[in-house]
Amino acid sequence: PILKRLPALGVILLVSLSIGSEDECCQHKTVGDHLYHYVGWDDTSQYNCHSNCVYSIDGKPGNRFCFKSGNEKSVCHNDYEAPGESQASEINLNWTFHIGPKCITVKKGTSLIFNYKEQQHNVNKLTLSDYKGCTGFTKQDTKPNSLSPLKYMMNTSGDFYFACGVPGHCSAGMRIHVAVDRACP
Repeated sequence: PILKRLPALGVILLVSLSIGSEDECCQHKTVGDHLYHYVGWDDTSQYNCHSNCVYSIDGKPGNRFCFKSGNEKSVCHNDYEAPGESQASEINLNWTFHIGPKCITVKKGTSLIFNYKEQQHNVNKLTLSDYKGCTGFTKQDTKPNSLSPLKYMMNTSGDFYFACGVPGHCSAGMRIHVAVDRACP
């Protein structure tokens, strides 16, 4: 594995080598002999990771990891539950450009926390057609706000769609599909 320091975040990023790529983030991932837990999204492009999925590892608090292709086997565990682990969890999303369009899977009861620069972005819940076309925003939906961090409780099973309504932001990738208690399409 190759260790790199993320200067802006002050944490270590492990670029572990894994086979293939994934179109969505795993809730849990085994790479080699290590189990990683999904913690959120971040721009990992400077590290050439195959996605913006960010993970942590037990016993190394504060560390954040992403993955790129290589020679170690990678296994996704979206339904893994560690002994004593609650069904509910908390997922922090770094709400920035190019976070999506992606789909993540979560369990019912999960808290999604959207972290963004105040007065530059917002978060809107959309229909599928509005999500796909980055449409359906009201005049109020297009204004940035100071509600960050914004917390959504995912208490109902189904598919939910979120996007930034500030003009141009949704089409620049500031949108995410959340599948609650189901697989991403």
